[in-house]
Amino acid sequence: MKWNKFRLKTTTEAEDIVSSMLADLGIEGVEIEDKIPLTESDKEQMFVDILPEIEPDDGVAYLSFYLEEEADTEAVLANVKKELEEMSAYVNVGECTIEESETEDVDWVNNWKKYFHQFYVDDILIKPSWEEVKPEDREKLTDAANAIIALSDINKKIGGKQIITCDSGVCVILIMNDKSAMRDLIPQIKETALEQVEKINSDRKIRVGIGTIESGIKGIKHTYINAQDAVKAGEIFKKDRVILEYMGMEIYSSINQMVVNFGDRLTRTVLKQLGETEKRVLAKYYKCKEDIAETARQLGMSEDDVKTSLNMVRINTGLDVNDTEDNFKLHFIMIAKKVLENDERIKKNR
Repeated sequence: MKWNKFRLKTTTEAEDIVSSMLADLGIEGVEIEDKIPLTESDKEQMFVDILPEIEPDDGVAYLSFYLEEEADTEAVLANVKKELEEMSAYVNVGECTIEESETEDVDWVNNWKKYFHQFYVDDILIKPSWEEVKPEDREKLTDAANAIIALSDINKKIGGKQIITCDSGVCVILIMNDKSAMRDLIPQIKETALEQVEKINSDRKIRVGIGTIESGIKGIKHTYINAQDAVKAGEIFKKDRVILEYMGMEIYSSINQMVVNFGDRLTRTVLKQLGETEKRVLAKYYKCKEDIAETARQLGMSEDDVKTSLNMVRINTGLDVNDTEDNFKLHFIMIAKKVLENDERIKKNR
């Protein structure tokens, strides 16, 4: 389909009145071209870094409008000229010359879309609705979307002042209230979070970390770090848990931090002296709460074989599970091994 374009030359003084007149005649979508300098208010509303240079205002304005090919252009133009003539009695409408041209019907609504594609701002994917998510971005987007949906539902149920942010599949919800009210909210938060996580269809293990009740700007950082630490400790020590509150995980978090700082040295000096069988027996021994019979049952070994392996630990390291201090050291070393292996696994998956 083709359109007829009409370009009317008038004055900047009359451009608003002329535009209104064209609208009254049923002509919509008028384009205005002039050289009026931008005001400070105009500049503040424009999203450009460098403003284009504009020639000095010469008082001339051009108004362009379009008519369909089948429209009665003679009748429309006759009405426009009649209105302009009447208008000239009280405002300077200028030359009022009209240039005519023909233009193709272009899909302006959709054509611009080919210049706008999905892109990243840091780790945030900006995706227009008409494009499909790229395969390499789909997994990240799905994780983030699942987390947003879950936290949005938590947000609705808990109510109150809250802030939600999301980045690469990790979502954070900041709840603001007085301390006494927050203590009462914790059980509801845990219950609601568990309900929402169970609804999420994901191959990945989803965990919810709950930080401490804090105050002030610095408190936001503290509670976020505590929530993170609770999740990290849960991945190692409480793998079956979904909801991990820092106040119940602080000892595990502290152990985890000690391991990060000192564990590597311990494992190098002690565990390298043990064979795989001794390591396996020792790990199971502590998992079974130092019960030799249960350790043997779970490993499919005899109790004597378990005792022999523990004795080999004493021979090779000088540390005896029957000595209270040595037993504590060995238990800590096995925890360190677990933490360091988990950290190594995370690094490989990045």
